Amino acid sequence: MTDIPAGFKQAPDMGGYNDTIQPFYYSKEDDQIRMGLIVQDQHCNRAGVCHGGALVTFLDNVLAMGLSHHIGTMDFRPTINLTTDFVGAAKKGHWIESRIEFVHTTVSLGFVAATLVGPNGPVARANGQFKLNRN
Repeated sequence: MTDIPAGFKQAPDMGGYNDTIQPFYYSKEDDQIRMGLIVQDQHCNRAGVCHGGALVTFLDNVLAMGLSHHIGTMDFRPTINLTTDFVGAAKKGHWIESRIEFVHTTVSLGFVAATLVGPNGPVARANGQFKLNRN
């Protein structure tokens, strides 16, 4: 099993479906948040690689938490749109980590992008649009 990089802490359980990808980890450095996970049995398909559904679930969390971190409040952020490209494979035991790019906010929407990177390079990338709970 791969070691968790220094500076990462386990994310708390969030309840519901999101916990199917647990455990995953986060690191806050300066104005950047990074998230990662070690691909385990529950994340894999029959070929022993991380299932696309697990990657999309992880990316949805990565994008929403990255946006929340950027805004400075950890509110619930419903996903409006999520597009994902699978560009590589992550195998059981691999550490995959997010690279988050804040894009833009409007009065009611937030836009963010992320790439998941494993030991062999990019695994997936996504763009997300989220509803902001601003009063």
